[in-house]
Amino acid sequence: MAWKVLSVGLLFFVTLAVVYSFSGEMVTERVELETFAPAHIVHPVGYVFGAVLAFLLLSNVYRMYRLVMGPYAAGIPLSVYIQELGTLIVHFATQARMRLCTNKSRWLRHFLIMSGYFVAFMLVNIDVITRWSLTNEPPMWWHPGKLLWSYASIAMLYATTEAIIGRLSKKEPIHQYSHSTDWMFLILLWFTVFTGLLMRIFMELGMPLPTYHTFALHLAFTVPLLGLEVPFTKWSHLAYRPFALYFVRLKERALEMQQTRGEVSQAGVSS
Repeated sequence: MAWKVLSVGLLFFVTLAVVYSFSGEMVTERVELETFAPAHIVHPVGYVFGAVLAFLLLSNVYRMYRLVMGPYAAGIPLSVYIQELGTLIVHFATQARMRLCTNKSRWLRHFLIMSGYFVAFMLVNIDVITRWSLTNEPPMWWHPGKLLWSYASIAMLYATTEAIIGRLSKKEPIHQYSHSTDWMFLILLWFTVFTGLLMRIFMELGMPLPTYHTFALHLAFTVPLLGLEVPFTKWSHLAYRPFALYFVRLKERALEMQQTRGEVSQAGVSS
């Protein structure tokens, strides 16, 4: 726990130091977020950070594939991989296994966090191309990106607040014991979403300095959340579990094909 707090705190303050060291001019007459956080600096750093996260995700998925499939991986045709993609898509998009819980509200909270996180993740990547967010000329309130961002922020803020209250009250068995990673994830996610939402409010109200400083805090919470917590803990819900179900289904198909080939071979011998 001490190492975790130290690591998160170190990344938090290092991120703040980097933001203010490489930030542009703080225009106080109006909100110019891209002037304060130049896109030609923010986006390349995001590319590098995203590449590291992608490597961690894909390498762990590949390791799981090798462990689950074992010797059966070589005997599966490409068509089967494509046919079973529905398993991956359904469980990724709906988190259907959570609906087996007797407490259905738990699935809703989980779905809100998962969907909100995924929408926010996609919007950050889309912003690199469309420049709808990190800009000196923010779009109108009805812009699709703003509407989706509002959903993602409200969904994650509501779900994380509910989860924090549940872990404090300890009324449900699932909340009666909380590991340090549970608390660290919830705290980092809550402050990441809250500072992001607060920054949007300051921007809409035309408050330059609060917008810039809140944006810096938002990045300082985001970096340890994505760099330390998400790849090694909560991606198990978002990515690893759907992939695990996909690989298990592929293995089942491989066993079915192996059994069918054995029956055909045995029939041929008998005839």
